[in-house]
Amino acid sequence: MKHALTPARLASVAGLTGALLLPVCVATAPLHAVAAAQEQSFGDRVVAEAASHDGKDYEYGATGPGSFDCSGYVQYVFAQLGKRLPRTSGDQYAASQKVGKADKRPGDLIAIHSSSGRVTHVALYAGGGDMWVASTGSDRVRLQAIYTDRYRVGRFG
Repeated sequence: MKHALTPARLASVAGLTGALLLPVCVATAPLHAVAAAQEQSFGDRVVAEAASHDGKDYEYGATGPGSFDCSGYVQYVFAQLGKRLPRTSGDQYAASQKVGKADKRPGDLIAIHSSSGRVTHVALYAGGGDMWVASTGSDRVRLQAIYTDRYRVGRFG
């Protein structure tokens, strides 16, 4: 005789002895809302990973985990979340999905460019006008304000 999967049996199998099982209502959200929530959660993970390297040394050409240059830092942060990015700042921006400045979200790539338009520096948007960056100016990874309006925004994920 097979055992019926009653609420009491389900609770027992799931290790929820004494737990009260309530009916579950599945809400249907528009797919774009679900995708936006997933992207935001990925962006939050990017920011958390970026922040975990606060204070590490800046070193030209370094790709982590003990020290970084700007693009090595961005590449390393994304690699920890399963995303492979190119090595250089220009290639990272070129590989990203382009986003308008007004639409930037935490976790997005901030690609600072010269007056000629060449990408010379990259960082990760933290929200509130701040970015996580491996900076020559401070010789370390740190959170700082976006200090120029000469930047573009890219997104991965």
